[in-house]
Amino acid sequence: MRIFSFIMILASLLTVSCRQEDRRFTLDGRTVNGRASQVAYLYRYLPGYGQVQLLDSAKINGGRFHFEGVCDTKPVEAYVRFAGDDFIAAFVLEPGRFAMNAGKNGYYVSGNYESTRISRLVCLQNNVTIRRAALRNEYSSALADSTLTRAKSDSLFAAYRGLSRRLSDEASAAIADSTASEAFRSLSRRLFFHATEIATD
Repeated sequence: MRIFSFIMILASLLTVSCRQEDRRFTLDGRTVNGRASQVAYLYRYLPGYGQVQLLDSAKINGGRFHFEGVCDTKPVEAYVRFAGDDFIAAFVLEPGRFAMNAGKNGYYVSGNYESTRISRLVCLQNNVTIRRAALRNEYSSALADSTLTRAKSDSLFAAYRGLSRRLSDEASAAIADSTASEAFRSLSRRLFFHATEIATD
């Protein structure tokens, strides 16, 4: 009887261990392109509460940081934040291996398609914001020194709208993607909702 009980306990422990192994994740990160920080923080979003929960923190040594642990098998919204600034790198966390490069003006995450897609959209959004600002400055400069012609004005506005339309289309597609996880769609709504409305502003 004791032997049988021991076998059952051992089987139970092995089952729990296997289940945890199935839920493990790792995230290896690097700070690049001038980003400097001493600590990285990993959060997950709790949709039922509308809040984020701190999962772990990691010291950054030589521009590298590492997270590992157990997470839900269902994809969840996750964020990495760095001490000393408001920069946030969002991605979709699930069991598996992830890698992140966090730069001064953007980031890139590999490990699953949805995280890569989110980081590329963030990069596009940042690039569009920078380019739109440059176009506004070019318009203002031309207006100030009386070199703004009708043709140049039309060209600048067309470029401005074109940038906005591309971002709007890709953001809308992400938000409406019925094949993606709910975490991805929710994260897309959170990050890019306003981008769907800037095509002509």
